[in-house]
Amino acid sequence: MRKILSALLFSLALLSCKEDEVVDPTPVVVVPDKLETIQFSRDALYPEGIAYDASSSNFLVSSISKGTVGKVSLKGIYTPFLTSSKLISTLGIRVDSVRNRVLVAVGDLLNSPGTSTRDNLAAVAIFNLTTGASEAYIDLGILKEGKHLANDIAVDADGNIYITDSFSPIIYKVDATGSASIFLEDDAFAPLSVGEMAGLNGIVFHPDGYLIVSKMDEGVLFKIPVADPANFTTITSAALPGDGLLLTKDNKLVVMAPTLNKAYLVSSTNAWATATVDKTFETGNVWATTMARKDNDLYVLYTNDVAPTPANNFVLQKLKF
Repeated sequence: MRKILSALLFSLALLSCKEDEVVDPTPVVVVPDKLETIQFSRDALYPEGIAYDASSSNFLVSSISKGTVGKVSLKGIYTPFLTSSKLISTLGIRVDSVRNRVLVAVGDLLNSPGTSTRDNLAAVAIFNLTTGASEAYIDLGILKEGKHLANDIAVDADGNIYITDSFSPIIYKVDATGSASIFLEDDAFAPLSVGEMAGLNGIVFHPDGYLIVSKMDEGVLFKIPVADPANFTTITSAALPGDGLLLTKDNKLVVMAPTLNKAYLVSSTNAWATATVDKTFETGNVWATTMARKDNDLYVLYTNDVAPTPANNFVLQKLKF
């Protein structure tokens, strides 16, 4: 998530990683050089998540500050698309093209701390992919008392939706009928510091029937079988403080680590019991958050949220591993 994750907290977390978990001593580093970019502008947008809609040839971009989802054309033209009074801060986005819908993680990082929903909102909003019409809004925070922030979204082959909560040690599930439940709750997912947006973060569904989830503050990846979530395991790997996660077409994993200004291409030869970093992409100091796949190309969102004042210009950068 955002840059308010303190460097001290992150450093302490990395020190806690076991030495025998580090299997990535010398990854190949690829430095960007005149790669294809899509630039777009919107005042104080604070974008967070992106997805790609192949049916309209547009990227979809969320907004922490405006509570909307906009379209970004391949020419860099931004237009509002999804709006609702219930959208306070929009974070992770997932395009479910099979069911012609857009799934949006909703939290509140906009209102003042004294408001009832600030740092205490986890919801998923569902919209029609073609028309942008609202189809459902499901409050997840009511399932458990405490602080909440819905962060990222995955959807499985049956249309079940999974949502991470960065402020509580919870992954939610919304089934195909719209029924919400706590899919998995465990102390292993608890954030080191509530409010720093650094607990559970990115999530993807692997076609072999499990979720891969990142815990940003400890640099940990988890493998969670959807049929038996209590039997989750930690993926032994180098410490990867992942924000966004993305599966490639050959089911390798891309992990975006904005605190390190890097994206990692990660692979596994044993069904994600362990993982190894194959290559690294240097983003520079642009606070890159999440990624989307367009055909065979991967794009990462550069939020440029690295200055005291809000950024107005943003970049979708093609990754080259």
